[in-house]
Amino acid sequence: MSFDITESQIRRLPRWARVAFAAYCAELALRLVQNRWKEMPPQFRSDCQGAVNAAKQAAFTGREVLSFSNAHDRAMQAGVSCPGIIYATFAANSARCAVESAFESESSLAYQAWNNAKNTAASLSDTVINRAMKHGFDSISSDATKDRWTDETTVLLTYFGSFPDLASAT
Repeated sequence: MSFDITESQIRRLPRWARVAFAAYCAELALRLVQNRWKEMPPQFRSDCQGAVNAAKQAAFTGREVLSFSNAHDRAMQAGVSCPGIIYATFAANSARCAVESAFESESSLAYQAWNNAKNTAASLSDTVINRAMKHGFDSISSDATKDRWTDETTVLLTYFGSFPDLASAT
């Protein structure tokens, strides 16, 4: 089974499905990093989660949420050096950027969120989130097609359900 998803596949998703998928990828990466970095500073965690939550809220409401943090800039200023942490930060920032670009039918930032989450998993030698992202993409893509979602169709905050157990993941 290939876990790769192309930008053209993501481009075919309706606007808010694309934003929801970007947020899902970013949250998976963030959860993986939180699991591996027990001493993660609370402000870093809050900034990253704020970006993810803004994207999820936008996909649910169908409009941009303006209260977000630029987690990437904050992490870079803090001098975080662990490659996995940087990738998770990029993924969270990409989710926020996907919200901003959703009104322009931009797909590259949602693709970037997926790719950065995939790189986070690789840098931390994890395979669980790749399977979860592929399953999440296949589900939302199938539902969008089957139910004829449009760019105006919003996505429930709970669409992706529970997250995989990363405590024992390697």
